[in-house]
Amino acid sequence: MPKTMQQNLKNIHSSSGKKIWQLTPNDTRYDYYAGFLQVLNLLRYDTLDTLHPYQNDTTLGHINYVDVLTKLQRPEGQELQLSKSNQYAPAMTEIGLCRTSSQLNKYTNPSGKLKSIDVGPVQYCLFMSICITKLYPEYPDNAQVSVYLHNPFDVVSPGHITNVYLTASPGRVLTVDLEISTFSAEVEVRNLPVEYRKCRYPDESNLKFFQTYTTALCCMDQRIRRALELCKCKPHFYAVAPELPVCSVDQLLCLHKHNWTKTNCTGCVQLCEYMFYVQLQQSLSPPMQQEGFLSQKFERIVVIQLQLPYRGIRRRVVFSSDQLIVSFGGAVSLFLGASFMTFYTMIKIFGEFVALNFIQFWRKRRQQKQKQQQQQQPNRRNLMRVQKI
Repeated sequence: MPKTMQQNLKNIHSSSGKKIWQLTPNDTRYDYYAGFLQVLNLLRYDTLDTLHPYQNDTTLGHINYVDVLTKLQRPEGQELQLSKSNQYAPAMTEIGLCRTSSQLNKYTNPSGKLKSIDVGPVQYCLFMSICITKLYPEYPDNAQVSVYLHNPFDVVSPGHITNVYLTASPGRVLTVDLEISTFSAEVEVRNLPVEYRKCRYPDESNLKFFQTYTTALCCMDQRIRRALELCKCKPHFYAVAPELPVCSVDQLLCLHKHNWTKTNCTGCVQLCEYMFYVQLQQSLSPPMQQEGFLSQKFERIVVIQLQLPYRGIRRRVVFSSDQLIVSFGGAVSLFLGASFMTFYTMIKIFGEFVALNFIQFWRKRRQQKQKQQQQQQPNRRNLMRVQKI
């Protein structure tokens, strides 16, 4: 067993106040639980099958997985530095416990509270700016570091086309060239129903567990609902809805058995306005040397060079109801030699003429009936007098 994992296991026990598995320093079960910690640390939503060796183990059912993961990554309570200028927050995601600069990190807060964590501000790239970002993941040589690049106003969505996945190799400089792909919308688009425009705005959320709408959050919402239907629990990958029961190892294997990762997210429409990164190329090179010495031991650097887009896609309303009326009026004026307003005026005058004549005809008819009734009443009185005589 690696010394680092054994030390982390001891740190977890000492910081918890009581031992999780009631182990002694020389216990032979250290290897077994250290292996479980390794699997848990690398566990993703699509690698649940790696939990098979720990099936039906009742000693793993009472563990707070998020708390264990937090202590594994920070055994001594120290913050890990990813960048020398930006601030990153811990985030519980579908690919495990990460560090993020997302402005929506309240939905991935490991504490389970719907509260945002302070992160670095969004850096906007202008035409005259040097759009380069450098990351310095300070991890040991044997640690695998994965980097996901996505919209700063969204959460990570592994496997989605809008996310760029990178692997930071130890002792190397990874340079990535990215281009922004943008989708914008005119103001009139919001006036259309969602069924017509086939997109949503962030404040038009129809999700159960998220007040903000994005495509990634929609897919996460669908997976949470599906997990509750299949195995009556919520995977620990999702920090929202802390009142729901968290899946145990056996329940996570239940999700794997039902192909939970294949949850259909086709019902999640895109945002009307959004952006994502497109990877153009990447290169791997040795670290830079300063006066014959490496700048830092175990250093791995990720250099992100951002290029502004030359084109974009814009949503616009081709035909609205007002434009349809105007177009119809133009067609009428073209083929009949008169404008739409002319026909409207003629129809209005004709309608008023018919209505007035009908009212006058009805009044005259009513007056004639009243006169006939008045003439019949004296004749009846004369007949009554003759009968009395």
